[in-house]
Amino acid sequence: MISRIARLRAKKGFTVIEMVVVIAIIGILLAMIIPIVSYDRKPAVAKTMAKEVYYRSAAALYDCKAADLAVPTDPSANYTCFYAEVDSLGNPSETGLFYIDNRGVVVDSEIFTTANVTGIRGKMKSMFENYVTDEVTVNMSGHLIVVVDSHHRVVGSYWVENFDTTMGMEGFNEDNILNTGDFCTAYPSSLSLTGARLFYVGDVTGVTV
Repeated sequence: MISRIARLRAKKGFTVIEMVVVIAIIGILLAMIIPIVSYDRKPAVAKTMAKEVYYRSAAALYDCKAADLAVPTDPSANYTCFYAEVDSLGNPSETGLFYIDNRGVVVDSEIFTTANVTGIRGKMKSMFENYVTDEVTVNMSGHLIVVVDSHHRVVGSYWVENFDTTMGMEGFNEDNILNTGDFCTAYPSSLSLTGARLFYVGDVTGVTV
């Protein structure tokens, strides 16, 4: 019995330094793994968000057309892009629109305020604000963009990281839009395939809602 107790007392546990080293290693591994896991889910969630907003926008624009609410246009632009800047929960912190020509060049932009949010602007602002979010959209901050033609038809919708809506004459195309963030995705999915033009007038020929 005495020898057994002596053996137990002779056993040494981890020292404080060893514990600190182990905890530090675990912390480093978690710091490496968590961003990878989080990033890997982004493409799927982003596509879901773009698809959801596509159909919500189509429904809102159908109501606008029935109510004879015209799509805002610019004399030098071919398409109108409604957008919402969303936070980490997918809730819009800013909404507005910008115009692009048939080369995908941004012509002008505006932010929705109490003064200008009338007609179709108000409908689209409400659509973004009523966008249902849940735990799936956590850490999915970025921009939701909906491209619309003058006939109330949705050309496509996008989720883009770090998109600058005041990018001036930068083109709304693959090279420029991808340079604003890690990646973007679109619905229909053909607009976000590798090498695809994210927007070009030829892509929307015969588009239907």
